[in-house]
Amino acid sequence: MAQSIQNPKSDSLTVVRDWVGLAKPMLDSLTKLHFIRKDVAALQLKLLLAERQRDGLAVELKKAYQDNSQLANELFEAKDQLGLQKQKNRQAQLERWLWRVGAAAGLYLKLKPLL
Repeated sequence: MAQSIQNPKSDSLTVVRDWVGLAKPMLDSLTKLHFIRKDVAALQLKLLLAERQRDGLAVELKKAYQDNSQLANELFEAKDQLGLQKQKNRQAQLERWLWRVGAAAGLYLKLKPLL
């Protein structure tokens, strides 16, 4: 019976020694956990800011696509108007040359008898 009384005491001392021996590593682990939690909070804040920025950029991208469509339509209309203006200019230039040739031919016919 004396042995059974000593075993619980020695078991208690072993447990206490184990706890004392593990106190420093446990403190280190808890300290690491504390800093990791701080880092997680900071990273979550960064993530939230990045998501907001991403959403803002998505809105800008959508607006840019809409502006691109509008500008493409305006470009098509401008090219169409340019083509029409070029055609009018060519017709006017042809008409001017025809008038010049006609005037030169008329002058030639008027002055031919005099030469």
